[in-house]
Amino acid sequence: MKQRKFLVVLLALVMVLCVCAVVACTVEEQAKATGVTLDVGKLGTLQEGATLDVSKLKITVSYSDKTQKDIAASDVTLTLDGKAYNKEPLTEGEHTVKVSYVPAENADPLTAEAKITVSHVHNLSLIHISEPTRPISIS
Repeated sequence: MKQRKFLVVLLALVMVLCVCAVVACTVEEQAKATGVTLDVGKLGTLQEGATLDVSKLKITVSYSDKTQKDIAASDVTLTLDGKAYNKEPLTEGEHTVKVSYVPAENADPLTAEAKITVSHVHNLSLIHISEPTRPISIS
């Protein structure tokens, strides 16, 4: 009789452990994206008339479990001075680059922005000074 009682208790304990394991597996929460950062440091010197090399942007997503992941510019919406950027030539002056990342369906976008400065290009050409074709006399 004691053995039977022991087996029933043991079986009940095993069943409880199995149910707990299944619940734990289904309830396990995935880390959520909590923020995004934008680093434009690798763009280098930007010249008027050039285009923005978006492959040099470093875009990093931070998660609730304290991990981070770099993502490509193709995974975000990119704007320059509030307008969608479509590889238009850059103009001289300071501009704001902004990225917007939507981490999951129906989630609010995470955004980050950075300032860039575009320099004016000076096209200096050589001036050729030739010798006069006839001598000049000065009296």
